[in-house]
Amino acid sequence: MFPFVGARVILGTTTSAIAQSTSQQGNAIIRLYVYFFAVALFLLAIGFAMSKLPKIESAEHRLGEKVNDSLWKHPNLVFGAIGIFVYVGGEVAIGSSIANYLALPNIGGFASNIADPASRYHAALGEAAGYISVYWLGAMIGRFIGSPILQKVKAGKLLALCAVMAALLVSVSVLTNAHVAMYSILAVGLFNSIMFPCIFTLGIAELGPLTGDGSGILNMAIVGGAIIPWLVGKVGDLINHAYYPAMTQGETSWGQGIHYALVLAVICYLYILFFAVSGSKPNSERYATGVAASD
Repeated sequence: MFPFVGARVILGTTTSAIAQSTSQQGNAIIRLYVYFFAVALFLLAIGFAMSKLPKIESAEHRLGEKVNDSLWKHPNLVFGAIGIFVYVGGEVAIGSSIANYLALPNIGGFASNIADPASRYHAALGEAAGYISVYWLGAMIGRFIGSPILQKVKAGKLLALCAVMAALLVSVSVLTNAHVAMYSILAVGLFNSIMFPCIFTLGIAELGPLTGDGSGILNMAIVGGAIIPWLVGKVGDLINHAYYPAMTQGETSWGQGIHYALVLAVICYLYILFFAVSGSKPNSERYATGVAASD
C-alpha cells in the first residue's frame, strides 16, 4: 500500500503536479511521511515488547550448556544463509529499481508526449513508481496461495519451481522491451512470495538445540538486501558510463544500464535453485545418500 501512497505523495503522477510543487512543499511532505513511519515503527516495537512469544525448549540451549554439535557441521544452514542473502538481495534489487526501470522510455513508455529526455524521465518516474505496489501485491497473493500448497508439496520442490520461474521472468525482462519487459519483471513478485519461509525452514532443519542460533545467522543474512541492490546500481552506472560517455553523473539514471544490470538477480535465483535441489539437504539425507552410495 505505502509504495503506492508514496509514489503519489512524494513523486507525483503528472508533469503538472511536479511543476506546481515547490521544493519546500516537497520537503514538508517527505518529512511528514518519515514521521508517520517513525511513529508506526515505535508502536510496532511496543507491540512486540508486550507480546508473550512461546518458548520452544527443544530449539534452544541454555547459556553455559555444552552442545555436542556445531552450526558449521550443518551445510544446509550455511547454504541457507547464502540463500537468504541472495534472495533478499534479488527481491529488494528489483523492488527498489522498478520505478527507474519502468520510467525508461523503451520499458514503461510513460510521459511519451514530452520531448526532452530529462523532463520525460522525471515525469515518468512518478507514474512508474505506482507500479512498485503491483510487484509487492504479487508477493502477498503468492503467500496466500503458497500457504495451502506447502501443506501438500515439499518446500524444496516448490522453492525450486519458484526459483526457475523468477529467473526466467527476469531473463525475459532483461532481453525484451515495452510491456513484455514491464509485466515480466512485475510478475517476479508472485514467485518471490514463498522463498523466504522455504529457505528459512530448510536452513534450520535438524539443528536441534542450535535452532535458535541458526535462526540468528539466517536473520543476519538479510543484509543482502543492502548489498546486492547497491551492486546492481553500480553495474547499471558502469554500463551507462561505458555506452553513454556523453552523459553526466546526474543523467545516468535514465540510461539503459539498469535494464541490463538486473541480470544479477538471475544469478541470485539460480543459486536459490541450487539450494532447493541440493544445498538444502539436511545431514540425515546428505550422509544417508553417501552411505547408500558406498554400500
